[in-house]
Amino acid sequence: GYKTGLYISPYVDVFNERIQINRQYIPDEELAKATEKVKEKADEIIAEGKRSPTIFELVTAVALLYFQKEKCDYVVWETGLGGRLDATNIVKTTLCAVITNIGYDHTAILGNTLSQIAFEKAGIIKNGIDVVLYRQTDEVEEVIRKVCRERQANLYIADFDDIEVTESSLSGYTFNKGSFKGLRISLLGEHQLKNASVALTACRCLIRQGVVISEDSIRKGFMNAKWQARAEIVREKPMYMVDAGHNPQCAQALKDMVDKHFPGIRPVYIYGSLIDKDYQAVSEILFSDAKAVITVSTKGERGLTAQDLGETVKNYCKQVFPHDTIKDAMRFCKNYVSDHDLVIVFGSLTFLDEARKEIIDIYKEGR
Repeated sequence: GYKTGLYISPYVDVFNERIQINRQYIPDEELAKATEKVKEKADEIIAEGKRSPTIFELVTAVALLYFQKEKCDYVVWETGLGGRLDATNIVKTTLCAVITNIGYDHTAILGNTLSQIAFEKAGIIKNGIDVVLYRQTDEVEEVIRKVCRERQANLYIADFDDIEVTESSLSGYTFNKGSFKGLRISLLGEHQLKNASVALTACRCLIRQGVVISEDSIRKGFMNAKWQARAEIVREKPMYMVDAGHNPQCAQALKDMVDKHFPGIRPVYIYGSLIDKDYQAVSEILFSDAKAVITVSTKGERGLTAQDLGETVKNYCKQVFPHDTIKDAMRFCKNYVSDHDLVIVFGSLTFLDEARKEIIDIYKEGR
């Protein structure tokens, strides 16, 4: 098979997961070697009086060095923010640009309207390449179409109308998509079926360009696809789910998933947010149906205290319990819930790794 690199951000468990080849994280030794080389160049740039590279730019350079050293056949690059000015956009040998569902996020940088955000995302479109687009609003599609025309790029909008779900459970979905019958994914949320359609459309583009991807490989790829902290079930009784969503769009997808798979259940949410996220809109979408919301403080310059977050949440749910640390929140939650409850840990990735470990620890140790 192909040697395929993957570059993602941020990480959930360990930093190394940001740079992978064939699903194997970059080894510590290779990470250190590449980082040292990048640091030498960065020091030269700074010594010349030029702007200091950002952390994201430095990590992207580390990934480029590693993928080059390992002679990857192909690399999947996830943009960090937007696209037009993103460090990953330095790559000029794009075979296929994929633009997923666009919503309101990072508006202070990308713009306050969907068309402005779409323009930034469209910055990854290179001349003459294939572009795969998650079906969007007319406002967004108009922007993408315009850029594709200007750059003579081939636009393919993923079709969701022919997705037919034949089996649905907490272990995932079995579905038909066009001529593909009996596809299986383990990712929860019907939006993941749409994401699968986008991925399948991208595969077809690559196949047309001569990349050899068998139907069996596509089936195995969907079946083995895993994504940490995306509606991830960490414990079953009581059920704890961890989700990295942090904007209104993600909150709506989470609500739809809960309504589909847990009808009639009022979840207990453990929620933390950065101060520049639209936590008011998230609260409005999710918490009117909540049994309780345990708010958690987030750290750093963009951190938001559990108390301040709780004041907003109280407008939608009467049972709000602020806790400064995820450890305190988890201990409180363990005593608050019964085996029949659904607990959803949701919000900033800054505390989700700790949350996953705490869920395991507090029940293992019987605290």
